[in-house]
Amino acid sequence: MMLSFTAAALAAALAAQPASDAHQYPDSFSAYADYNADSEMTIDYGVWSSLLSDIVFDVGMSDRRPASGQAPIRTGTRLRAGSNSPYRNEGNRVIYHLIEDDRAQAISEYREELIALADSLPISRLNGNEQLAFWLNLHNVILIDEVIKAYPEPRVNPPWSRGSTLFDRPVATLNNTEVSLNDIQAFVVETWDDPRVIYGFHLGAIGGPSITSQAFSGNRVWHQLDRIGREYVNSLRGVEDHVGALRVSALYTHHQNAFASWPADLHAHLLTLAQSDVEAIVRRATNEVQTITYASEIADLTNGRNCGAAGASFNVRTTDSDGNFRFNGACDPLPPQSRELIRQIQLRQLRFIREGRYGRVTVTDIQTPSTSEAPQDPDS
Repeated sequence: MMLSFTAAALAAALAAQPASDAHQYPDSFSAYADYNADSEMTIDYGVWSSLLSDIVFDVGMSDRRPASGQAPIRTGTRLRAGSNSPYRNEGNRVIYHLIEDDRAQAISEYREELIALADSLPISRLNGNEQLAFWLNLHNVILIDEVIKAYPEPRVNPPWSRGSTLFDRPVATLNNTEVSLNDIQAFVVETWDDPRVIYGFHLGAIGGPSITSQAFSGNRVWHQLDRIGREYVNSLRGVEDHVGALRVSALYTHHQNAFASWPADLHAHLLTLAQSDVEAIVRRATNEVQTITYASEIADLTNGRNCGAAGASFNVRTTDSDGNFRFNGACDPLPPQSRELIRQIQLRQLRFIREGRYGRVTVTDIQTPSTSEAPQDPDS
């Protein structure tokens, strides 16, 4: 995949739907515009993959069945601890409520290492695919680090929402310039002439593309984006079953400048990743594009709550003066909303097997303080 620097010129011709003009990134990003197509230099993201594999819970492909009923009620209260979104059984999760202080620190340190690497390498020595993997990994490690620092929070507002400080405020200094997550997104979308790049930005919420347990790598980045994009396009939060207008996630309208001819290129793009049922929806849709409700609930296992009464701000884990971790006896590492999500994933896997669908949905056991209370591995 070659780099293209022509996409920025297309932004002015795009119809507002509902976002206005494309976000403008700082001129300092021009220092990263060059690349070496013949470069065989690679960056090893093994540390980031190891960290992700410890904190990401894979829920597998959507079966396009909206979550029914309401979230479980917290024992002893009338308050519901979980999300009531119809998409609440979709999208991979980060187990924020079980991230220990040392792992959180490791993520913060890795973030700083990647930021420093941008200028010390420099990035321009890499080929296009290696550069793309770098920017996607940098974006996601910054986002996860920021969410950890703010946790517990029940929602992560998307980049296009007003006052979305997480995406608008400076989060790194690159080439002596403070940049935001929106700056990184805009630079990547306008530099790589391929809409698949939008699936590489984890947005921290259920409504966005899934985070995976593996870092992006230059030799596999397009395969990885295809996999994430395929899950997203074939999910309810990506494309809605609707007669008439094409109803899609606001992710697409926010990144209209990734589609040279709107909405024709959006239709064509969705068809490259759609399975039969979604393909039929896209083919019968008109040229009108409408956005569906974006699920801004945090992509975790507990809907931004740790333990205790709903909305409590203390953590499942505590750290003593010697740096040792222990779990609060009143806390449940797998509260009702977490158990319900795991149950729904197991039921979905059984349906996939009975229906003879290709592929396999894998549910990974979550390590908890007490192995006797850990959920059973559905593959056992």
